[in-house]
Amino acid sequence: MKILVVWMAAAMLVGCQQGDERLRDKAKLEGETNATEQIKAEKKYLEDRSAEMEMDLARRQRFYSALSGSFEGTMQGGTVAPFKVRFTFVPSLPPYRSPRVRAPEEVIADLNNLYFNVQVVQWDDVGGTPGVAFGCVFQNVRPDLLTGQVHLAAADCPGLYSISLAENSDLPTGLSGASDRETSLRLASALLEGKESKAQSIKGFRQVTKGPTVFYFAAARVEH
Repeated sequence: MKILVVWMAAAMLVGCQQGDERLRDKAKLEGETNATEQIKAEKKYLEDRSAEMEMDLARRQRFYSALSGSFEGTMQGGTVAPFKVRFTFVPSLPPYRSPRVRAPEEVIADLNNLYFNVQVVQWDDVGGTPGVAFGCVFQNVRPDLLTGQVHLAAADCPGLYSISLAENSDLPTGLSGASDRETSLRLASALLEGKESKAQSIKGFRQVTKGPTVFYFAAARVEH
């Protein structure tokens, strides 16, 4: 009888140990599965976030690519004879073209570092012969993507330029401001949505620092 009791106790002990081992194995397996699922969920979240930001970046790049390049035209104000003007827009970054899925930090870096460097040159054009010229370079210029407007100002440039997207290169006037802004807003929307690929004309005005005269300009895209 004692032997039977001892045997039963030993069997129960072995059974308990095996049960504990199975519980530990089950808990370990569940823990590994949960960890794997969590890693997958975090990876998907980062990929989805990155894809969303890539879409925003691509939308912005459509605008930058559309405005990139040179525009030449005429500027006039007050009693001053008309003179020539050239605007050159250079984006800081090219569009990202790769199938690789980037980390969110990489896309954020592009969003933060996307801007224009803009050169403006003005010169006399008497009898078709270029005369005296002067210009300014504006760095880290970020346009208003919704309105299509670009404002250029720098401490070392004696004037402020306000630029809008335009349908033609007719000189604006002080009375056409509202209409010009509406046109710019409509064209900006078309560029952002990819309905138009290139900005063909710009127009706006320049305010000098040391004088009340407002100079109006209009310029069309040129290819060099």
